This record gives sequence, structure tokens and C-alpha cells, in this order.
Amino acid sequence: SLDEKADLFSRTRVMLGQYGGGLQMPFLLRPGAAVLTIHSPNFVRGIIDRTAQDLGIMSYSAIGETAADAATDQDHDDQWNNADFSISKDKVRAMLEAAIAPLGVHRVV
Repeated sequence: SLDEKADLFSRTRVMLGQYGGGLQMPFLLRPGAAVLTIHSPNFVRGIIDRTAQDLGIMSYSAIGETAADAATDQDHDDQWNNADFSISKDKVRAMLEAAIAPLGVHRVV
């Protein structure tokens, strides 16, 4: 239910995910929380960042690399935007460490 989701998000300090519908609800996070977004290099949008900033939520992004066999035809946005991509664990770790440091957590295991 929406009430259950609101309760869960209000207790969340860090939310991490691939850009998309699941990350479109930062308004349920409490101020001071962080939203971490993983993006395809072909589909970077700033709406989550702007929404988070307006709500006092920290926002971090990491952009992956397009897979070698991914669609490269920008005239077909549905294929281009949703092309396969990868992201290094080091990029994700760096983004996570930057996000948790202000929360008083200084080590990612």
C-alpha cells in the first residue's frame, strides 16, 4: 500500500537503484537522506537530482558504459535509451562512500 511505502521510505537513509520508475519517489524520503542513481550513458536525466535538491535530499549519480553490442542508432530512442550498459563496482562504491560519509558511516564493506 502507499502508506506502507511511505513508512519504509521515511525510514530509508540511502536509496540506490537504476534510473527509472522505482526512483521516482524521492519525495517520500526524509530530508538529509540520499538517493543514488545508476544511469545508462545514453539516458541521463536530471529530474531526480532536481527533485531531491528541492526536498533537501542528497543526490548522487554514476554513469555506466554502453555495452559493445548495444543499440547505437539514436534515431530509435526506445532502443538507444534502454540499451544494455555496465558499471564498475568501483564507480558504485565511490558513489556510495560519498553518500554515506555525511551520515556518519565511513566504510563500505
